[in-house]
Amino acid sequence: MYRVKIFLSVVLFLLSLLSCGKKNAPESVAVESCETVAAVLPSVVCPGFDETQFVHKVEISFKGGAVESSELPQGIDVAAEDGNILVNSSLQGVEYILSGDSQCGTVTIISEHSPLVTLNGLSLVSVGENTLQVSSKDIIYIRATGVVSLADKAVADGRDKQAAVLKLMGRALFVGDGVLALSAERRNAILVTDTMYVASGDIVVHAAKANAVLANKGVCMYGGSLNAKADKDVLRSKDDLYLYGGKLVLSSLPAKADAVQVRNLYCIDGEVGIDVAGEAADGIKAKGDMVVAGGRIEVKTSGGAQFSEKKYDYSSASCIKCDSLLRISGGVLSLMSCGDGAKGISVDGGISVSGGDIKVRTTGNDVNHPIDLNAHASCKGIKCDGSIEFAGGSVDVAVLGKGSRAEGVESKGSLTICGDARLYVYAYDDAVNAGTSLLVNGGSTFVYSVTNDAVDSNGKIEINGGVLVAEGASSPEQGIDTDNPADFILSGGTLITVGGSMGPSPCLPMNGATDACAVVWSGLKLDKGCYISLVGSDGKALLSYRVAYGMDNGAVVIAAPGVKKGDEVTLVLSKGIKGGDDIGHGLYSGAVAESAVSSFSLELESLLSVVHKGNVGYIEPGSTPDDMMMPPPPPMPPGDTNGFPPPPPPGGANGDFPPPPPHGSDGKFPPPPPPFVLDTLRVNSYNCEVLPNYRQ
Repeated sequence: MYRVKIFLSVVLFLLSLLSCGKKNAPESVAVESCETVAAVLPSVVCPGFDETQFVHKVEISFKGGAVESSELPQGIDVAAEDGNILVNSSLQGVEYILSGDSQCGTVTIISEHSPLVTLNGLSLVSVGENTLQVSSKDIIYIRATGVVSLADKAVADGRDKQAAVLKLMGRALFVGDGVLALSAERRNAILVTDTMYVASGDIVVHAAKANAVLANKGVCMYGGSLNAKADKDVLRSKDDLYLYGGKLVLSSLPAKADAVQVRNLYCIDGEVGIDVAGEAADGIKAKGDMVVAGGRIEVKTSGGAQFSEKKYDYSSASCIKCDSLLRISGGVLSLMSCGDGAKGISVDGGISVSGGDIKVRTTGNDVNHPIDLNAHASCKGIKCDGSIEFAGGSVDVAVLGKGSRAEGVESKGSLTICGDARLYVYAYDDAVNAGTSLLVNGGSTFVYSVTNDAVDSNGKIEINGGVLVAEGASSPEQGIDTDNPADFILSGGTLITVGGSMGPSPCLPMNGATDACAVVWSGLKLDKGCYISLVGSDGKALLSYRVAYGMDNGAVVIAAPGVKKGDEVTLVLSKGIKGGDDIGHGLYSGAVAESAVSSFSLELESLLSVVHKGNVGYIEPGSTPDDMMMPPPPPMPPGDTNGFPPPPPPGGANGDFPPPPPHGSDGKFPPPPPPFVLDTLRVNSYNCEVLPNYRQ
């Protein structure tokens, strides 16, 4: 009797949560129009290059320790000492043609006007000095023809004047059709004190002790390619990176060596391939905003988390780390993080997605300090400390590692899904977690959780349109969950949730503003691959859903457009279906159920109808406990010797984790993203070991 009283008190407490009166019901979440703010894409014009304006030619050739120079026009002075060349020029329109081979030489050019420096198959190594240094108040043109090799060597005692193999003091534009190869033993490979522009040609940095490229006032790629690796940040700028074309292929190995570290990043076109392996090393780190309107970005990080004794916390790797706003309106992003605690996308400000194709995979596990519970690093697909809006495009997220915080998409603020957005999210913990509110006005969203709620909002939930399919774990987890059912509003759209039974029913839209019908079928034994159908009076299913994985005591919530109070419907649990339209991810419309296991017919006497163990109850959103008609509670489960009920199994009837959710017609989980296709990338960027399937 004591156990029965405990169970009934728990049921009454749950019913009290479900029956919050209208006086306590919050106002409806404002329906957003989903008019996304157009991303600001600044236009940076590439400086023009007219070879014909350089009418004066100065040829300098290295031959071992000797240096030869052509006849010098008036206004140019050349000084040579021990293979070191110093050029001073006040003449306009001069092309300097450097060629030959030297293992101990340098070139310094100081020009009042724009110089064109043509590196014609030059091979030059400096010792303790910058190999090639050019300074000008006007733009500096660097052109490589053939294969050019520039390198430096550090002196034994380390006392040198080296800042970079190639130091350009001013704005610099790279042109030509050759290959410029650099190797920096001491510091940077390329240092540009102003803005670096790349119009054509191939730049290859084989090694850099510091940065491969350090540009004080930004980098603009219009064409050509930069293939580089470094011991510190590979491409770094205190200002912005603009990608209008060309290729970036960047890699690093040491800890915290980011591939790209800039203020703002704007990607309009081009290709980016990144592979970083160090602990807490990010693929792209933008200290301001990041805007992607086109092009292709592929990033792999494989480093784990790094613990800081100073901060007494962990830092982890991210494919994309943005301190302010991330806006994606086009392009292709393929992101994979293989290290523990790593993230695909991590943003401090907000995220807006209105287009593009985004794929995120993480395979690492959570990291927890052995003593301090507050010190940890969580693996997440997309993490945002602000708000997220998905208004278009395709987002495919899979968090394949384990951890109590291994979430698919997490927003500390609000999360909005609208327009024609397409989301597929699979995670060990919550697939989607909204900090303050979840608003669904459109789009198609399919989310799955291994061990927790598929959708979890710590505040309001409002569903006005679109398609939302959410499949969570067994009790006490659910397909969709909010802290207070009085915060849940259903006004339209297609909704299917699958999860554990919570008392007589799972989380329901109890806010008084709810004006759409929902049907709940609770207390079901769901086998993997079975079908749940909501059938209309014509015998055809308004909706059918193939259950991704089974559970003994499950619950299903179904809401379909056009269903209204007074309609007669039938709930059918079957082994198969026939015909119908395949909406995707196991969702069908207009099908006919075959090989029925069980069914239940009812008339929708209220907006919320709850079927449990053959009984039906009716609830009006915003009603009080006296107004509610609920089915009786389930029988008390057997307890242990102390009188307490046993804990629920973690998954199916055999206690194992259920298998992955269906994806496509074959019902299998989607494969990892394809490897990089950039022909200059030397490392297979997706050659990281995928964890065994822990749900089988």
